[in-house]
Amino acid sequence: MHKYLEGLRQTGRTARMVSEAKSLAESGRAVYILFNERSQADNWRKLFGEALAETLGVKFETVGDVGIDWETMTVRGAYPNCIFLVDHHAIERRYEKQLEMMHKYDVGAHSV
Repeated sequence: MHKYLEGLRQTGRTARMVSEAKSLAESGRAVYILFNERSQADNWRKLFGEALAETLGVKFETVGDVGIDWETMTVRGAYPNCIFLVDHHAIERRYEKQLEMMHKYDVGAHSV
């Protein structure tokens, strides 16, 4: 992992995304939170509260479960009311080489 991305670990990005999902669901949106791995989705669903997830209709899935279109960050065939929030780890895994190249020459960055 690139130094830049390593510096962003454990900063609360996923927690803020899950909080936004709750707000969106409370406002009537159908929300899917997409993770890289099933274990991540299951852990965050438990932290969110399974009963609350059911009540609000927030879905915790993996990017592979829903067939995300990585170019548009949408899911083909989804209802217009659906919003898909993708965890940073899933994006970092998918575009690891591109992100390394993008940050390779950042000030203070080490060669990858």
